[in-house]
Amino acid sequence: MPHIKTELTLAASPAQVWAVISDIEGWSSWTSIMTEGRGSPREGEKISFRISIPGLPSLKIDARITVASPERGLVWRGGVPGVVTGEHAIEIAKASGGTRVYHHERFGGLLAFPTIAPVAGKIARAYRTLNEDLKRRVESSAHP
Repeated sequence: MPHIKTELTLAASPAQVWAVISDIEGWSSWTSIMTEGRGSPREGEKISFRISIPGLPSLKIDARITVASPERGLVWRGGVPGVVTGEHAIEIAKASGGTRVYHHERFGGLLAFPTIAPVAGKIARAYRTLNEDLKRRVESSAHP
């Protein structure tokens, strides 16, 4: 099944990264990739947002938080069970000089491969853009 993986290191603490990624309703203030965020970063909570990947139609996503661990990461799962699902994770870990962010999504379901594989490159580019947006936001607030 398709698995899109990106990572980067930020010159900020895990607490500073967590403060930005856990503010779901504030995502649109720092990235154009994931906007219209609604919900709270608590395990079991429903969230919704719009994902805009260049070259693809914008999609409204409804998901459920499966992991919300301060200073460690945020994971949510959404989609149509059995057809196409995605488990999206932004994991954070203390690293030399800051915080390492592992941003990835694993897709599953009967139509995951034929639906996601042809556009995986566009999704990966969008996630790298989101990572750079996160880096700008976190590092600018870490060093005012």
